[in-house]
Amino acid sequence: MKKKSLANAVISGAIASGLLFLIVSGCTSNISEPQQLSKPMLPHSMEGYEIYSWQERGEWYFSLLSGANRSKVYEEVTSPDVAISGIVSLKEELVRLPKNELIVWATYGIIGLQLPPTEVIRDIQIYCGELGLTLVTPLSIEEQDNVPVPH
Repeated sequence: MKKKSLANAVISGAIASGLLFLIVSGCTSNISEPQQLSKPMLPHSMEGYEIYSWQERGEWYFSLLSGANRSKVYEEVTSPDVAISGIVSLKEELVRLPKNELIVWATYGIIGLQLPPTEVIRDIQIYCGELGLTLVTPLSIEEQDNVPVPH
């Protein structure tokens, strides 16, 4: 009788150890592999897209909206639902646009919006070129001539 309960204890211990190993390895397998949550591509827009920019508390914010044959207002382009925080996040959104899309950096006189420094606009313009996008900026012709064309 003792041999049978000893064998049961060994088997139970082995099963418990195996289950513990599976549970622990299952919990840690995703730690070193970051989850890639890819957003879907944005659709082609007949009116192109528009970038709006503004600064709050020293941070640059952007919105990337589908173009429309109407004027937009400050509350619409700066809404938390569309606000993009920082240049890196803007670039992550630009990747979602289809190639050959036209983007206009909108400066339609909306009070409260402002342009980032020329270097930031140039950086985004170069990045759009690398993605096969056309970005029309408010930079002067001389400033645009100095932006390198990606190959």
